[in-house]
Amino acid sequence: MGTIKYKLDFCREIIKDFDENPDWQLTPKAKALCERIFKHIEKCNQ
Repeated sequence: MGTIKYKLDFCREIIKDFDENPDWQLTPKAKALCERIFKHIEKCNQ
């Protein structure tokens, strides 16, 4: 597995892209992945 070395720069670039494209939407696969991630975070924070 890999990692993103420059996480803050990566996040800023993504946010900039979202701001410049207000009509963007997650793909169904990306949405499912996000839901799994959020469920995992909720479970770990209990």
